[in-house]
Amino acid sequence: MSVRFRHAAYVTMVAIASSAFAGCTTDSPRRPAQRPPGYAQPYPGQHPNQGYPGQYPRGQYPGAQPYPGQPYPGQPPAQQRPPAPPPVASTPPTPPPKPALPPVYDDAINTFNMPALETRIRGLYAEMVAALPSDRQARVKGINFGFTSNPGEVNGYAGCRGSYRHITVTHGMMKVIAHAAQAQANDEIFKTQKFDEAARFVARNARKGVAVPPPPAGFYNPAHQVDGRRVARQRELFDEGVGLTLGHELAHHYLKHVVCSTTITPADLINVVRRNVGAFSQVAEGSADSYGIENLMDTGRRRPQGAHRLAENGGVMKWTFFAKMRGQNPNGIHLDLDRTHPSSSTRVRVLSLTAQSYRAGRRLPTPW
Repeated sequence: MSVRFRHAAYVTMVAIASSAFAGCTTDSPRRPAQRPPGYAQPYPGQHPNQGYPGQYPRGQYPGAQPYPGQPYPGQPPAQQRPPAPPPVASTPPTPPPKPALPPVYDDAINTFNMPALETRIRGLYAEMVAALPSDRQARVKGINFGFTSNPGEVNGYAGCRGSYRHITVTHGMMKVIAHAAQAQANDEIFKTQKFDEAARFVARNARKGVAVPPPPAGFYNPAHQVDGRRVARQRELFDEGVGLTLGHELAHHYLKHVVCSTTITPADLINVVRRNVGAFSQVAEGSADSYGIENLMDTGRRRPQGAHRLAENGGVMKWTFFAKMRGQNPNGIHLDLDRTHPSSSTRVRVLSLTAQSYRAGRRLPTPW
């Protein structure tokens, strides 16, 4: 593994570790918040709020202090510093209010029309592969992409059988993301509170061997369901939620977390261990999330002017929805992901940090 890739893995482990301790409380003073990866760190022995070596922390200068705006005795007047540049946006801008749109009847997300949703996702998959750098494209060329309708299975996975490489998304995952997208879009457009209610419904009704049910009759105002603005917004969120899954599974292939070969090298074996064993698996999954969201945002940037720019909103929505499902039913079907993947709250943190770095112009390294 290259030095740069070890650094990317380390960043992911830091995010996982920090979230693991986020719920603990003690009587000791809180430590200063750590700076996100890529930001300047203090010099050795330097107080986190200190500017340069040798300075005292702000507000802790010894002796008498001058009046505000006055220099220290014997010192020339302080020069005015130029204003600091505006900070780089760390979160995607809030979507502007959508203009009135004609109603949309029988939208595939509303009706759980699986053939129509499969067609939509296939188009998104092709778009995301085309947005990959050429060296990563070469590593995913020829992968078989498809779907499975196993009842109650909520997952997306990358794998191989001999030399047959594949990425598969389950209908259960598509339906859970459709639930989340409908609820969040409804809340954004109509200021309702359907997101938590939808998570409770799915958590209580989805189980092994049983297909994820659609929203019950009367769950949404019928006029809201067909509103053109809501339909447009739920399609954006659905694409981002599913797109993160696609980018994540593509990353497993080009990062060689999945080895599809009859001849396995020592390096290949190490990658397989990292994917499947304990904490190593957590790091591999976090890395796949980071590379996946970068791929998704690259795809959005390639779109023509006026088209929706894919971002992390749908991914944050998806993992927040899973976290709320877990709170309602700790033994639910979503726990299959928790056994090998970071927690939903950790994944939200990884997505946010990676998207923030992306907007600041910092790209993940090519790990080979």
